[in-house]
Amino acid sequence: MITSMDRESVREAYEEVRNNLCDNEWAVFKFDSTEIICAAKGIGFDDFQQQFMDDERAFGYIRIAMGDEMSKRSKFLFLTWIGCDVGVMQRAKMSTDKSLMKEVISVSFN
Repeated sequence: MITSMDRESVREAYEEVRNNLCDNEWAVFKFDSTEIICAAKGIGFDDFQQQFMDDERAFGYIRIAMGDEMSKRSKFLFLTWIGCDVGVMQRAKMSTDKSLMKEVISVSFN
């Protein structure tokens, strides 16, 4: 089956994470059947890491503050998650699904 995407909600969540004025520090994108959707947004690394389960595939995007008291800057991480209980075919499909994600959030890859 061909993967589709809710491009508007994915792009909106991505832009929120990129915006230092927005509270959301991360967004998680999961599969709803064959569609990639924004499944969660939030604050804090502990909440971010709890979004990834052993039986699912997902993508994450997170803003991390780096530096010291004198100089802080934001760094961004794009994460591809494949849980240990995900089957071989779904694992293989992640490379093409990742390409689909990169079309929407391409700003960070330029």
